[in-house]
Amino acid sequence: MGDYVKNRAKQLAALGYLVFAIDLYGKGKYADNPTEAGKLASELYKNPDIAKKDLMQPC
Repeated sequence: MGDYVKNRAKQLAALGYLVFAIDLYGKGKYADNPTEAGKLASELYKNPDIAKKDLMQPC
């Protein structure tokens, strides 16, 4: 998850919103563009059990 997402989540929380910032691709990976996002997402689709496991880990 990139700094923009983290900072934006903090800004919204400061305004009183309940915020979830999810490390969707796991292990701090994030996409800078749609092509990269597609590649990372395809890994999740190929092995959804790993994605589920990663999403269930506490922060």
